[in-house]
Amino acid sequence: MVNAGILVTGCSLLAQVPPGQPTPGNNSELLIWAIVLLGMALAFFLAELFVPSGGLLGACAALCLIGGVVMLFRIDTTVGLIGAIVSLIAIPIAFMGSLYIWPSTPIGRALTLGANDEDENSAYDGQAPLSAPQHAPDVAVGTLGKTLTDLRPVGTCLFDGKRQECLAETGVIGKGTQVKVITADGMQLKVRPVE
Repeated sequence: MVNAGILVTGCSLLAQVPPGQPTPGNNSELLIWAIVLLGMALAFFLAELFVPSGGLLGACAALCLIGGVVMLFRIDTTVGLIGAIVSLIAIPIAFMGSLYIWPSTPIGRALTLGANDEDENSAYDGQAPLSAPQHAPDVAVGTLGKTLTDLRPVGTCLFDGKRQECLAETGVIGKGTQVKVITADGMQLKVRPVE
């Protein structure tokens, strides 16, 4: 993490006019450039949330932010310090906000392994959802049931109107297959297809 003092010192050094160069007299141009660069930094940061760029857009946002703060320092040291302090406060807030928003973006949903409600409800074939999967098996060995999801090797089965998480004895058991409980030890039900 960049130290705040180093960032402010670096921006102020970048903003200094070399000896022998005329000082910029038109502060309105510098202010316009500062606003444009800070706006571009915000746009790149927001685009990073929605476009998988491997950090390239984030790097562009950082460069534009530094350039905007440098332009503010060229206008006046006080304006530059205010811009640097506001930027240093806004960066963590924006980062935390993006962590909150990102999982609900299309790319965030694609990259996280959250359950899709439509897929889960399609397992009921139009029926009303049953009770949530039970964690303490109260199903006896030999009980017959039906798979609600594919067992790869773990999935959900229906026994006596109750959903249970089950483990396939071997291989994959497809959705809608009749199964039989072969062992019920501890918290685990092991099933095999009925032949």
